[in-house]
Formats: sequence, structure tokens, C-alpha cells
Amino acid sequence: MDKNIGERCRIARESAQFTQTQAASLLTITPRRLRDYETSVAKESVNVYRAMAYTYEVSLNWLLLGIGSMKIDAPFTSLFLVWEGIPKKTRQSLWDVMLGLSNYQPLDLNFDNDERI
Repeated sequence: MDKNIGERCRIARESAQFTQTQAASLLTITPRRLRDYETSVAKESVNVYRAMAYTYEVSLNWLLLGIGSMKIDAPFTSLFLVWEGIPKKTRQSLWDVMLGLSNYQPLDLNFDNDERI
């Protein structure tokens, strides 16, 4: 599990100005379970991360992968709405891909110093 996911969960909750008790209630999990997510101890659950992103109004892309802005954007709002309609096996495959991308290092495509022929 990406250790930074827990930190991003805490940052998102705090930016939404929820206590752990308030957030846990909204997410329908125990405060202890929320602490486990925020310290990267809890077993991964797509539904809980999705609920966190929705509740805290942050980008699921940022929460899971640390990519992009924390602020929620329109494409991911749509993803929340369609996620439930995706078959469970396909959702698991997508989750595996997203976790794999968390280790992705983008190429440095600086063309400023490119020599032209």
C-alpha cells in the first residue's frame, strides 16, 4: 500500500474541516478504522476511498495516486456516479491499474534545449 495515501486522507479530511469522529460517521466506519486509513494500516477498500474523496470534495486521482490537484474536478465527479455500475471484477482490475500507476514516474519532456536539425 502506498504509505502516502494515509497522509493524503488526513490532509483531505482536515481541509474539509472534519474531526476524525465526524468524518468516520459520514463515511459509516469507526473512528479507529479511519485512523487506520490515515496511518496506512487499513486494508485498501475502493469504496471507502471513493467515499472519502466525495465527502471531502477532493480528487480521487489525487487521493489515490497523488497526481494532480487536491481540488475535485468535473471528470472525477462523473466517475463517482458511474463507479457503482461497473462490475465488481472490472472495478478490481481498474483499482489494480490505479495502484500500479502510483509508482509511475513521468518522463521529463523538456524540449527547451532541443537541438534542431
